[in-house]
Amino acid sequence: MNVNNKKGTFKDYITYSWRLLLIVLIFSYAFWYYVVSWRTEYKKEETFSIFITSYDWNNQLEDELYNEFKDDGILDFNVYNFSIDDKDLSSYYTNFGVKSDILILYEFDLNDMDEYIDDYYMVIPSKYSNQFDCFKYNEAPYGIKLYDNENNEYNNSLINKYNVFSGEKNQDVYILINKKSVHFDNEQDIGYSVLDYILAGDINGI
Repeated sequence: MNVNNKKGTFKDYITYSWRLLLIVLIFSYAFWYYVVSWRTEYKKEETFSIFITSYDWNNQLEDELYNEFKDDGILDFNVYNFSIDDKDLSSYYTNFGVKSDILILYEFDLNDMDEYIDDYYMVIPSKYSNQFDCFKYNEAPYGIKLYDNENNEYNNSLINKYNVFSGEKNQDVYILINKKSVHFDNEQDIGYSVLDYILAGDINGI
């Protein structure tokens, strides 16, 4: 009996082993994708996010903040602007707001979540609460007022240069600090520098 010892060609190997090759290729791609993503992903300390609800906005705020703080270790600045009238606003808040370092919300939203205010937001330090009108819950200040609806007045905030808060909702607007932010652990943290810059107003005369 003659035995055919001829080795199979590469084409034969691919034909009979395509499933195995496909699995290997998918695994290899996924492995290297996650390795590269992990190595290039920004750390929490290198990112800063602001979630804003308003009637209209100018996207240049993100660029101004990035240019101001890129040399201080903030490599990725994100400003999430959403219309107060957007029917999917609650979904946007779930995806972006809960992870943002600073949030800018209307008073009716704060009233709706009042029993959870202390769970999600920091008490505003006295150096701000002594200077600005604040949203209070259980007598503690949790939000700095950026827009006074009754008098149709904006404070001298940088945010107010880029966002329009007046509209049909007829509500005051406040800036809050996420309790889980890594940027507000102490008064020397970059978060307070960002907040100071925002509240200082038209610093660059833009």
